[in-house]
Amino acid sequence: MGTQSLDSQPAYREELKIALEELGRARAALRWMEQRHFVLVEAMEEGVVILDEHGQLGTFNSAARRLVGEPEAIARWLWGADSQARVPGRHPATETLLDGRPRTGVEMQVSGPDGVTRWLNVNARAVFDMDSGKVAAVLCSFSDITSHKHLEFELERQATRDPLTGVYNRRYIERRLAEEFERARRSDEPLAFVVLDLDHFKAINDRHGHLTGDRVLKRFADILTLSLRAHDLVGRLGGDEFCAVLPGATGENAREAISRCLADLAAMRHDREGGLPPVTGTAGIAQFAGEATPQQLIEKADRALYSAKQAGRGRVMLA
Repeated sequence: MGTQSLDSQPAYREELKIALEELGRARAALRWMEQRHFVLVEAMEEGVVILDEHGQLGTFNSAARRLVGEPEAIARWLWGADSQARVPGRHPATETLLDGRPRTGVEMQVSGPDGVTRWLNVNARAVFDMDSGKVAAVLCSFSDITSHKHLEFELERQATRDPLTGVYNRRYIERRLAEEFERARRSDEPLAFVVLDLDHFKAINDRHGHLTGDRVLKRFADILTLSLRAHDLVGRLGGDEFCAVLPGATGENAREAISRCLADLAAMRHDREGGLPPVTGTAGIAQFAGEATPQQLIEKADRALYSAKQAGRGRVMLA
């Protein structure tokens, strides 16, 4: 009697049939899960990008393309200008790829495919290999928070800026002066505080109207902002009284800068008809010299301003 091969035995053939059917069902289930996963990811309003263990860009959805761009643009966003080198930079996804730690709520700007710069809230989470425990992939999701950021900036502007002139308001200036005061005291670096006002401003309002007066205030604020250094702080204390915080500036530095501002003010015409005579201003300057509080520095500048007015206005006086 000859020996039968296994595949010719009825029991084996039945087991093989069952195994193949189970494999087919498993593959169908896998395809269904993949399709379901794709549909869910594609339907999300959030952008989704998946990196493999080597940093290669894998799955990404339409929202990612809409917010960031095509695959090349997404790669540059993740890795920087030289996306082929894949040198981890400061993107949350590439940092998570390195150390496996999640990143949440990271706010970033990106220039989208339409040329519009958007703010994104970015999250990154690692997927670990169950056997080795190493990072096998990184899931990066991100949402457009541009409208929220614009509202945030507007609320900050309203809280810190004078609504008429756009320079800082009194509350913000006092807070920043206190910070610079402490820095100057710790570091022994110079600090100057300036108080300025417009000469005979009430007469300008009375004779030429408040619209003209407002125009003069705005232009004076512009002169101060444009003439002083980028890190100097210009504020409006109220009415026609302005101030400036000049970190790292000596009293003489401040005198030179403010004198130029007042000269520019006097040279400017503020009405088309020429009926408004040149507007002048007066300033008092205080240099930090070991005062105990910021308020003492403010009072010192106020006294210098008063002395300048008593001396005839239209000048700068250093305390």
